[in-house]
Amino acid sequence: MSDTATATQGDALVDDRARLVRVRNGREPDGRMRDSRHGRLSGGVRRVRKLRFDAEPFIAQLAGDSDIERAELLVVHPSMLYRWRAEGMTIDTVDRYCDRLGLLPCEIWPDYCEQIDAIYREEGE
Repeated sequence: MSDTATATQGDALVDDRARLVRVRNGREPDGRMRDSRHGRLSGGVRRVRKLRFDAEPFIAQLAGDSDIERAELLVVHPSMLYRWRAEGMTIDTVDRYCDRLGLLPCEIWPDYCEQIDAIYREEGE
């Protein structure tokens, strides 16, 4: 290979690494900040991710007399149960832990799908 080809490949490698660092730091390659930490998300997706579901129906499904036993069943720290009670459960958390129990979220929260569908209908997505 010639020196020019090697230099060009090296420049491309440096450019790729710099772009990767900028993207990891939350910036687009042209220096602008991203719209969100997950990239550019539509308004409907952002609103769905902000949804919170009451944790009590979920916790009631768990076997165990104490929060410690229930937390061990889910393989989480008992403080997570307190946090879910106080703040609610996000859609990602609901999906993750319902899957661990072999349940569908709509079995625990009957209006689960309707809430999500309503957001997308409002957005027209």
